[in-house]
Amino acid sequence: MTSSFYLALTPWLAFVASDRSAGLGPAYSAAIACAVAMAVFGNDLRLHSRHALPPVAAAGFGSLTVAIVALHDPQWVGRFDRTIAAAFLAGCLLGSLAREPLTAGYGRQRVTPRRAASAAFRDHQARVALWWSSAIGLIAVSFTLGALVRGRAADTVFNWLLPMVLIVFAASRPAAFQQADLDEEVSWALDVVDVFTSHEFTSHDGPRSHLKKARSQRLYPMAGASSDGAGAAVLSSRPARTARGGLLAQPLEVDGGG
Repeated sequence: MTSSFYLALTPWLAFVASDRSAGLGPAYSAAIACAVAMAVFGNDLRLHSRHALPPVAAAGFGSLTVAIVALHDPQWVGRFDRTIAAAFLAGCLLGSLAREPLTAGYGRQRVTPRRAASAAFRDHQARVALWWSSAIGLIAVSFTLGALVRGRAADTVFNWLLPMVLIVFAASRPAAFQQADLDEEVSWALDVVDVFTSHEFTSHDGPRSHLKKARSQRLYPMAGASSDGAGAAVLSSRPARTARGGLLAQPLEVDGGG
């Protein structure tokens, strides 16, 4: 994910930090979070970016502030306000899957317009949004346990340590999703190189036929080359994958023909 996405999460961080034990209280904390969300939204407008998460955060924390004041700061809100905030974010991410994932706007900053318009991009962003929704849902559960279980140890573990571990873990997985998509795109690009550097490119079958053959042999290497020798246009060595899922660059070996 981009830095803009993590910046959009700062209203929730501000709320949790302000509402710590013996802190400012839920009403003031929600008001601060709302102000932070409006500042992030203003920054997006300045950069001519359109992201739904900052206005969603401003509306959510603004409504929470009004509700707490109208209800005269009930005790149960003070105990479960962190749970409410985390559950609200998880629900927004999950609900956005019905139309466009909230993470899609941030993902478009890292891909070409053609890639952003593809179904594969939307599927990728749906996985990212679902992953973040699940992680933040677990954080909401952790906050609930922190409110129910008394003691300093429980407060430290459930309200701070476990949520931070979940956030770090959640941030690591979208990078793996992105790497998998990148590997597929690079592999497909290498197939295109195979065709256009092949001596059979000028044959009567044309580049489209050879591109299909190259991709077929990459996906199904055990099928063997066709009887007309078109398989010779395919690279003799495909890009090797590292233990972390990346690609190792290898020299192109092109059949010179003869």
